[in-house]
Amino acid sequence: MKHFPGFPVLGLILVGVQCAAGGWVTWRGDPARSGATTAVLPVRPSLSWCRDFPAPEPAWDDPRLRFDWTPRLAVAPGRVLVPSSSRDCIYALDAASGATRWIFRTGAPVRTPPFVDGEQLYIAADDGLLYCLSTTSGRELWRYSGALDRRRVIGNDRVISAWPARGGPVAAGGRIWFTSGIWPFMGVSAYCLEAKTGRLLWRNDRIGSLYGPHTDRTATAFGGA
Repeated sequence: MKHFPGFPVLGLILVGVQCAAGGWVTWRGDPARSGATTAVLPVRPSLSWCRDFPAPEPAWDDPRLRFDWTPRLAVAPGRVLVPSSSRDCIYALDAASGATRWIFRTGAPVRTPPFVDGEQLYIAADDGLLYCLSTTSGRELWRYSGALDRRRVIGNDRVISAWPARGGPVAAGGRIWFTSGIWPFMGVSAYCLEAKTGRLLWRNDRIGSLYGPHTDRTATAFGGA
C-alpha cells in the first residue's frame, strides 16, 4: 500500500459564498459533476481556518483507479462534509470556524463523495449501505442495503460487504441513485430510491452480467456499464 500523508481541509471565504449560493452539494458541485458555480466569488479569497485529517486509505494502488485517493468534499449551508476511508466515518465541520459539529460512523470505509439534498445527506460505504442523515445534526434518518446478501469479506484490512457501495449517491427530483458491487461475476446492482423515505423505486441487477467481447475484441467475458 502506498503511503498517503494526512491532508488539510482549508476554510476560505469561498466556503461562505458557496453556502449562500445553496451549497456545493457533491464532488464537482452538482449532480452533473460540472465543476461550475453561478455564485459570485471574491477576487482574493482569504484563509479562515485549517484542519488536518488522517490520511486516506485507498482501495487500490493502481493509478488508473484513483477515485478515492483524496476525499471528495461537499458543502451544505453552514457545514463542510468530509468523508474518511481510514476512519470509516464522515465529519461535519462548521463552515465558518472549522470546528467539528458531528461525526457519523459507518460500518466500513467511505470512499465516494457525499451528496447533500436540502436537509438530508447521503453517504455510501463499503459495508454495502446507503445512509441518509440529517445534515444539521448527523442523526440517521434511514439506511438501505445494496448488498445481495449478508456475506462479509476482508477488503483493505477491514471486514466489508462482498458488495460494497462504491457507486456514489446522486439525488435529483426527489430520487436518489447509487450502485453496489465490484465484480461482474458476483453481481453489480443499481438502485433508485425515494429520497425522503428510502423506499425502493427500482433496481437493475443485470448491468454487470452482460456477456460480450472485450474492447480489443480478443476475448469475451462478463462485464457491463
